[in-house]
Amino acid sequence: MQASGWLLYAIAIATLNLPLRHDKEVVAFRTAFLLSAFAASFLMYLLCRLLWRNGVDLFRSIAACIFACSVLGFVCSAVSAWSEIRFGGSTFQFRWASALSGTTGGAFVLIAWSAIYFGVKQYEALEEERRRLRVSEASARDAQLLALRYQLQPHFLFNTLNAISALVVGNHPELATQTISRLADLLRSTLDEPDVHFVSLAEELVVVKEYLSIEEVRFGSRLRVAFQTPPETLTINVPRFILQPLVENAIRHGISHLPAGGSIHFAAAKAGDNLELCIQNDVDDLHAIDKKSSGLGLANTRKRVEQIYGARGALNVSERRDKAFVVTIVIPMVATDRESRASQSVVGR
Repeated sequence: MQASGWLLYAIAIATLNLPLRHDKEVVAFRTAFLLSAFAASFLMYLLCRLLWRNGVDLFRSIAACIFACSVLGFVCSAVSAWSEIRFGGSTFQFRWASALSGTTGGAFVLIAWSAIYFGVKQYEALEEERRRLRVSEASARDAQLLALRYQLQPHFLFNTLNAISALVVGNHPELATQTISRLADLLRSTLDEPDVHFVSLAEELVVVKEYLSIEEVRFGSRLRVAFQTPPETLTINVPRFILQPLVENAIRHGISHLPAGGSIHFAAAKAGDNLELCIQNDVDDLHAIDKKSSGLGLANTRKRVEQIYGARGALNVSERRDKAFVVTIVIPMVATDRESRASQSVVGR
């Protein structure tokens, strides 16, 4: 693009000055101007790339580019004037004041080049964001189906229905009815609003608590749950169904293997510009859990975080000496346009 752009510009200059092709002064001046401006554009490329990669704000970027273009424009003007005298046979003497007066021409060309550079970079960033959003939306739809599959797995339904049957036989109809209602609410939460891909943390926790309330019927006092969610974290947007597969993993690979049961602790906290979600559960064999850490629940959740947030997000797995398995999700709190629209649709419900 660099070579093509300057070649087209050179052809345009040559065409406009075709009637003056025999004037050595004009040819020398224009040739030196094109070559010096072309060389200066590489210096502007380095500056513009530095500004872009460091995320410098628009006002400072404009100020830096205008200053650099003015300095380089002055150099181009001086080189062109010197070339007109040296190679064009001009009888005028070189004067810095004359070179300064011609600064605007070179500066304007370089400013236009800088604008094109940032325009191209902005277009590439926009296309990358659109691609990421398309992948994110597809991933969210897949996550919805995965969440439904997790919740409708035969062993889960079998255990839940067994628990309901035991409540009925044990003459606990109210609790059985309540459990059936919880199961219906959980399935409804999974199927409702298929176009909403981001929800507040508070709404995501509703689904998690519905799931845990059913598991509490199965495990009774063997399952102990604690939540540590400061109010300022509850309004932050998170991908929908990001937590439920991890909570199910904690029960299936952790609590269900402990004869005396165990605890699941969920914590949310702000860490700089990120939201950190931590799910910790007791386990019987850390080594066995580590072998399963690449299973569907963790693998799909990690893939979703990477597809939605790129390098800004992460899913980390760690172990503690007291036989605790910890999964931490790092979510950037800088809302994307898609998240904002999703949040508005959630608030409007």
